[in-house]
Amino acid sequence: MDYKTMVEEKFGKPLKEVMYEVCVGKGLEKWDGAKLLGVSVITFTTWRSKFGFGPL
Repeated sequence: MDYKTMVEEKFGKPLKEVMYEVCVGKGLEKWDGAKLLGVSVITFTTWRSKFGFGPL
Protein backbone atom coordinates (compact mmCIF):
# COMPACT_ATOMS: atom_id res chain seq x y z
CA MET A 1 0.00 0.00 0.00
CA ASP A 2 1.35 3.45 -0.80
CA TYR A 3 1.70 6.21 1.78
CA LYS A 4 -1.07 8.36 0.31
CA THR A 5 -3.66 5.58 0.58
CA MET A 6 -2.45 4.63 4.06
CA VAL A 7 -2.80 8.20 5.37
CA GLU A 8 -6.21 8.74 3.73
CA GLU A 9 -7.56 5.51 5.24
CA LYS A 10 -6.09 6.29 8.67
CA PHE A 11 -7.64 9.78 8.85
CA GLY A 12 -10.72 9.18 6.68
CA LYS A 13 -10.07 12.28 4.57
CA PRO A 14 -8.36 13.15 1.28
CA LEU A 15 -4.62 13.80 1.61
CA LYS A 16 -4.97 17.53 0.93
CA GLU A 17 -7.38 17.95 3.87
CA VAL A 18 -5.12 15.93 6.16
CA MET A 19 -2.10 18.01 5.17
CA TYR A 20 -4.04 21.25 5.70
CA GLU A 21 -5.06 20.15 9.18
CA VAL A 22 -1.51 19.10 10.10
CA CYS A 23 0.37 22.04 8.55
CA VAL A 24 -2.04 24.94 8.98
CA GLY A 25 -4.45 23.81 11.69
CA LYS A 26 -1.91 22.29 14.06
CA GLY A 27 1.15 24.17 12.75
CA LEU A 28 3.41 21.13 13.01
CA GLU A 29 6.97 21.14 11.71
CA LYS A 30 8.11 18.50 9.24
CA TRP A 31 9.47 16.13 11.88
CA ASP A 32 6.34 16.13 14.02
CA GLY A 33 4.01 16.06 11.02
CA ALA A 34 5.83 13.11 9.46
CA LYS A 35 5.71 11.23 12.76
CA LEU A 36 1.99 11.91 13.17
CA LEU A 37 1.22 10.66 9.65
CA GLY A 38 3.64 7.73 9.83
CA VAL A 39 5.64 8.74 6.75
CA SER A 40 9.22 9.82 6.11
CA VAL A 41 10.22 13.46 6.46
CA ILE A 42 11.01 13.58 2.73
CA THR A 43 7.51 12.34 1.85
CA PHE A 44 5.94 14.83 4.23
CA THR A 45 7.88 17.80 2.85
CA THR A 46 7.08 16.74 -0.72
CA TRP A 47 3.36 16.69 0.06
CA ARG A 48 3.59 19.97 1.98
CA SER A 49 5.23 21.66 -1.00
CA LYS A 50 2.81 20.08 -3.48
CA PHE A 51 -0.19 21.55 -1.66
CA GLY A 52 1.51 24.87 -0.82
CA PHE A 53 1.35 24.48 2.95
CA GLY A 54 5.08 24.89 3.51
CA PRO A 55 6.93 27.74 5.10
CA LEU A 56 7.20 30.90 3.06
